[in-house]
Amino acid sequence: MPSVVVVPPPSPLPWPSAGSGCEVRTHWVYQFTQSYRGQVYALLSTPTGRSADVATTVTWGVWAWHHDVTVTSGVPAQGLGGTLLLFDKLDTNVRNPLVEVDTAVPTCAAFGTAGGTSVAPLAVVDADQGWVGVTSSPAPVDDR
Repeated sequence: MPSVVVVPPPSPLPWPSAGSGCEVRTHWVYQFTQSYRGQVYALLSTPTGRSADVATTVTWGVWAWHHDVTVTSGVPAQGLGGTLLLFDKLDTNVRNPLVEVDTAVPTCAAFGTAGGTSVAPLAVVDADQGWVGVTSSPAPVDDR
């Protein structure tokens, strides 16, 4: 199965200390190619140029990953800096759900697969562990 090529970030860092000027959001949606099977990623960065601890949820179909992540600065669109969330895409069937990334504060993001390019993050998080099932409706409330 293909793996993402992670290389050391350049020195000095090629973005201004004030941040990359990227588009920031708290909700990102992406869909990996249905036929792809291998390592995939979400590369997050702060727009401020400083690291921040960010409550992050990745939802992929019926699965969710909830963690506080130290997000670093970078330029995700160029694969430079930031915090790399690595996980495996194992399913290639017709059901190819969207990947949704939600963060408690606005961040920059880019998505990719282990093909042809490398990324140079400041931090890497193994996001293959800790996925939980998502229910489609809220749990019933017992008011008795």
